[in-house]
Amino acid sequence: PASGAGIAASGKVKIAFSTIADNRLNRRLADGAGAGVHFDDATGLLRLEAALLAGNKALDGDVDLGRASGTIDAIVSLVDTQTTNALNGYGLGNLLGVDPKLAPLADNGGPTPTHAIAADSPARDVGTGAGYSPVNTDQRGYERRWPEPVDIGAYEYGADRLLTDGFDG
Repeated sequence: PASGAGIAASGKVKIAFSTIADNRLNRRLADGAGAGVHFDDATGLLRLEAALLAGNKALDGDVDLGRASGTIDAIVSLVDTQTTNALNGYGLGNLLGVDPKLAPLADNGGPTPTHAIAADSPARDVGTGAGYSPVNTDQRGYERRWPEPVDIGAYEYGADRLLTDGFDG
């Protein structure tokens, strides 16, 4: 079956301010399939909002985003590699075929490991909130400084931790 190593989705799905990276699929992909995110639903919709997809691999190559059927919209998202015509719906401000300059998965603060982005990452300071709903913190709980442009993906470069007492950490 055609399914992603990271996420296999159908129906109505939104992936926002998420990083889906470095997933490995230990088999070959079916035509149109993605190793990071794979969407298959003829009447469904996958919407990427400030999402970052990179470094996802199958035995036959790198494919971060794939679509067997349905519609994929993307707004201000970075997709390193995709199958032909994977993004077939609405698109605005996307970075396609671009290396996001991710660090390996590590403890960068917060409750779960994250992929930090480099100081010169093209994912830095490109999220404006136009066309999607802003998210106030990154995956670690660090502040995103709206209305200033923010980073796309799960990690906000150079962000401060918001502490429960209301003071920056």
